[in-house]
Amino acid sequence: MVDVTTRTLRDFIASLPNGGIAGLVDANLTIRNDVVTTAQALPPGGTTDQVLGKTGAGDYEVSWRSAGVGDMLIATYDPQGINADAFARENHTGTQSVTTITGLAAVATSGSYADLSNKPTNLAPRSTSQASTATLTPDADAFDLVAVTAQAAPLTIAAPTGTPLDGQVLTIRIRDNGTSRALTWNGAYSAYTSDLPAATVVSMTMLYRFMYNAATVKWDLFAGNPIPGKWG
Repeated sequence: MVDVTTRTLRDFIASLPNGGIAGLVDANLTIRNDVVTTAQALPPGGTTDQVLGKTGAGDYEVSWRSAGVGDMLIATYDPQGINADAFARENHTGTQSVTTITGLAAVATSGSYADLSNKPTNLAPRSTSQASTATLTPDADAFDLVAVTAQAAPLTIAAPTGTPLDGQVLTIRIRDNGTSRALTWNGAYSAYTSDLPAATVVSMTMLYRFMYNAATVKWDLFAGNPIPGKWG
């Protein structure tokens, strides 16, 4: 290595000719202008809080973009700082609407329990009520109790709709508006000839409970008030 005094370097640089093109002084104090340099400025534009993001595979293919657009932000996706397990279901916090999970609402309100130890207790019956109607069509999939509170015309009780389970129970409750009303029962309801009344009893709440029989595809009457000749 050759030591060069400051004065020598100063005199050398001072003696460079004017003009020419930009160059570099190398280790041998030789002016080099064959050095390839590539200057790349930041893309023009950009606003506060924007960041640079790749727009292609090539070098310098970048552009300004708003932070968070397409980015997996920790503040949004991992606010609890769980890191690697941020997306594990058991680590989720807060509430989530049942409608955001495809099919969950239907599964939660249908089916049967093979293991009775897991069966929910104290479930409120699903009920619907109306004052008066010409035809009562129970929806066995949606309701356990169907009621008419002030029937003002003859009433036809149509076959229940839906896909009932074997042993499923359906209660029908009927009360007139102070005048006896004729009742017509669909053949889907199975009972002894006189057990299903042909008319309401004035101002009396009449209850009829049926159990679905999958073998006969019928709703069998097993309790009622009144059943003529049995209960007053």
